[in-house]
Amino acid sequence: MARKCVPFEVIVHVPDNMDYGRMQAAFDKFYIEQAKKILESSGLDKAGKIEIIDRVAAQYKQSKRKSA
Repeated sequence: MARKCVPFEVIVHVPDNMDYGRMQAAFDKFYIEQAKKILESSGLDKAGKIEIIDRVAAQYKQSKRKSA
């Protein structure tokens, strides 16, 4: 069975007058809103949505460990 989602990479060129924290907060907000829209239109039941959210949270924790 083929994967239903493909990881992607975003490259952002930040202006000198914008700090990294503000940029990260803006990206996080955008990502969360997009994930919310996708989940709402997915047709999954509550358990399926929770499973997806748990998987994303686990990937986030794993990526934080790698970057530390």
